[in-house]
Formats: sequence, C-alpha cells, structure tokens
Amino acid sequence: MLGKFSNKPHAFLIQNAFPATEKYIDHMHTVSGVPVKIKRKSQKEIRKNFSKVKSKYFKFHKGIFPDVIKIKHLLVREIPLKERIESAKKQAELLNKNIKCEKSKSIEISK
Repeated sequence: MLGKFSNKPHAFLIQNAFPATEKYIDHMHTVSGVPVKIKRKSQKEIRKNFSKVKSKYFKFHKGIFPDVIKIKHLLVREIPLKERIESAKKQAELLNKNIKCEKSKSIEISK
C-alpha cells in the first residue's frame, strides 16, 4: 500500500506486520527532533487494509509473513496475569454493553 510518511511517498508493507508491545519499541521516528506522524488518510487506509489481511490470516494462515499467532502468544505470556485478567474483564464488560445495546435496538415483529 502506498501512502505519505514524512511528507514523502512510502510503501507500507502490510504483509510484514506483526504484534508488538511498548517494551519492543525503542524510539519514535523523528526528523530534526520532531516526531513524524503518518497522515490520517494513510492511517485509515493502513487500518482498513490490515483488517482485511488480518482476517484472512486468521482464517487461512496466509497473507502475513511473520508467525503472528506465535508472536502474539509470546507477548501475552509476558503480560502479568493480573493485567490479563483486568483486560479480559474490561473486554467482557464492553461486550455485554454492546449486546444490551443491540437488544434494546431490536424490534419485535408481530404476526
């Protein structure tokens, strides 16, 4: 995928994507000491394309070169159990809120 980075055209290789945590990010890319951001339009495109590639990867294990599943499992093991439990609780709460919201939006159809 092509997009702008540091006001120059760049190729973003979605198939080389892999999960990471802050522990493995040692610096932010800067130019003259100023952090460089990816343009919003490019960010949206990257997310959209990655979402498609990720769903294909988890269905068919194709489309991404690194072993994403193995990397994810290794990263999750690094997270303390207490943090994983808290994260799971938050996700469950969000899921329950979404389910309740969907139920309240549903319309009964009478015969």
